[in-house]
Amino acid sequence: LHPRRANSCTQTTQAEPAVELACRVLRVELNYGSNRRDLPQARGDLERALTLAHASSSVWLPLHIEGDLAVIEADLGQLDAAVERLRRLVQ
Repeated sequence: LHPRRANSCTQTTQAEPAVELACRVLRVELNYGSNRRDLPQARGDLERALTLAHASSSVWLPLHIEGDLAVIEADLGQLDAAVERLRRLVQ
């Protein structure tokens, strides 16, 4: 990722949670769509976004982020973790 994009989410940690959440999700999308993916960073961003999403009033947002986390885990070769996460989502 471009250094400015990488730092932008760091600066938002003191901002409103909704802004930080949007920033982290956007950074994951840009990261995943690039030809130089940083999957550990994407996982970290999604884990933080999931924490923020659980604190929000949205029912859908945590489910969406959990699904994205399953994809990242699978891409990292953590297939058991990805399958378990998806199983929890459908129960």
